[in-house]
Amino acid sequence: MKKCWQGVTAVRVTAVAILISAAALKAAEPTPAELDFFEKKIRPVLTDKCYSCHSVAEGKAKGGLVVDTKEALLKGGDTGPSIVPGDAEKSLFIKAIRYTDADLRMPPSNKKLSTQEIADLEQWVKMGAPDPRKGGDPDKWQEQLAAAERDHWAFKPVKKPALPDVKMKGWVATPVDNFILSSWMKQRCSPPSRRTVAH
Repeated sequence: MKKCWQGVTAVRVTAVAILISAAALKAAEPTPAELDFFEKKIRPVLTDKCYSCHSVAEGKAKGGLVVDTKEALLKGGDTGPSIVPGDAEKSLFIKAIRYTDADLRMPPSNKKLSTQEIADLEQWVKMGAPDPRKGGDPDKWQEQLAAAERDHWAFKPVKKPALPDVKMKGWVATPVDNFILSSWMKQRCSPPSRRTVAH
């Protein structure tokens, strides 16, 4: 009889744990008011002030930080998690935008956020950083960014370009002159006579 009651108790504890977990998951979903706050106050700041240096779309992750999805923002960058939902004081992101640390300032000093923008971001983190953006595994974004960097022209092999065809072939002394003369012709400029060109 004792064993039966122990089994019933275990089932009750498990059921309560499941209900608590379900309630926690439901609470994690942003409310309409929180979504409105994010869309009006937070997303525009992230998009306009942060994405140019910290987004997959731009192919940049300075300091290893990407902010264009909730998962990436929570994961943070090289210095660790950037946001601690509910605790602005422990969030590196907030520390960076406040400029309280000379070594951790975002955006750069000539683009510091306004007092209102900082206050909105602080309030957002205190609210639990509600964020409807989804984006998958942050580690895969690092691979995407690395691929984007490898696709940059600076990493591609040098190729010999085709020389522009020009009418004044007598003016051309070196292959570079083809490009110069072609550019002048497009702008309807007359080239100087060859006697005034220094070699």
